Amino acid sequence: MATSGLFAAILGLASLAPSPVATADPAQSEDAIAPARVVLLSGAGAREPALLTRIRRTRAELDVAGFEVLEITSTADAIPTTAEDIARWTAETDARVVAVFDPLRVRAELWSREGGGTYERIAIVVGDMGSPDADAVFAVRLAEVVRAVLIDVEPRPAAAPKPAPKPPPVAAPPPEPAPTRWAVRLGAHALASSGRLGAMIGPTLGGTVMLGTRRRLGLDLELVATALQGRRTGSGGTAQVGFATARVHAGVWPWPEARVSPGFGAGVGVLVAWTQGRGTGDFVGRTDVTAVALPSVAADLAIGLTPRLRLRFGARLGVALPAIRVIAPEGTARAAQPLFDGGVALEVKG
Repeated sequence: MATSGLFAAILGLASLAPSPVATADPAQSEDAIAPARVVLLSGAGAREPALLTRIRRTRAELDVAGFEVLEITSTADAIPTTAEDIARWTAETDARVVAVFDPLRVRAELWSREGGGTYERIAIVVGDMGSPDADAVFAVRLAEVVRAVLIDVEPRPAAAPKPAPKPPPVAAPPPEPAPTRWAVRLGAHALASSGRLGAMIGPTLGGTVMLGTRRRLGLDLELVATALQGRRTGSGGTAQVGFATARVHAGVWPWPEARVSPGFGAGVGVLVAWTQGRGTGDFVGRTDVTAVALPSVAADLAIGLTPRLRLRFGARLGVALPAIRVIAPEGTARAAQPLFDGGVALEVKG
């Protein structure tokens, strides 16, 4: 197999046993009947255990069905999406059916051509994400579709082929890794509060535990503290105000394994606030610490960088109950009603 551009193909040849659906000329001898050829195409994501297991299981099903199977894996992430791209990738294989594997979902597109013509997409095969045997079900579906396609375009020859030797037992594939169960993140948030305290910035530490068979529900714990504190200045002096929050949100992630995955939640937490006053003239500053309840809502957007690393953007809106009060000669300012914070974190999936 020759390499072209950025693509390096790796071809694997399956058993050469005759296929009941291979093309044959009645005038030829039974020994001349060749098995139908199927190509399995995948991008660099095939190095991931889940996709590698899926491809191996599919190849095993096609081998048992008597097809000649070739594997082509690109060193790049991209996979072909047009008939021209597929024809270029499989130029030297003479394949009648090509299966293009999706790197993120249990899904493959089937392309077919007749007599050296152009490829046409004929089917999309998907698996059941909720089934413990998702890969096995997917592989059987794909093999049955391929069998039906080749029966339609390549009728059974008049002469009966020789009985195919019984293929060796197929080894059971290794168990597929479980979907993401937990994740931890570290980042920074900016805070804005009522009471004209100015901008506040601080680090954030969080963790998420995913629930359910499809990991669409989650419990999220997040800690935020201000390193750059707020400030309020009046005729009596200056007060520095700092916040620290500990919140738990129950949320939903509609597409937890997608590369771009939004999430929404609501919950409650604790807001700890401290003030450090510096008086001028006849005024004396005080230092005080208090803690109040903080119900809040949350919105997140996670963007995958690698299979285990994501960039996670988050926004939170909460209301302190009761309000944090900053007392000055000009009057009392009510802070954290509402309290908004948002930022970005680097997240590692477990």
